[in-house]
Amino acid sequence: MPEAVSRVMEYVFDDLNTPVIYVGHAAFNTSSARVQEKLGFAVVGKVPNYRTWLDGKETDYIERKMTKEEWQSNKQLKEGFKKWII
Repeated sequence: MPEAVSRVMEYVFDDLNTPVIYVGHAAFNTSSARVQEKLGFAVVGKVPNYRTWLDGKETDYIERKMTKEEWQSNKQLKEGFKKWII
């Protein structure tokens, strides 16, 4: 999953020249949290009791973001690491 999302981010930042991407997830959704963390998204806030589900449970919403500059920096680090390993 991170590889597919990474390719979408590359398109959004490089081809569409978007300055920032915001993403988020329900607090209980640890799978989404892990993908966002792996990609380098930083937490910018939490919305308490964001949504009430059909079962009546309320959940917080975690919001994250990444700027184009952060993406480029992360991409350069990863490329440099790959060259070092090979």
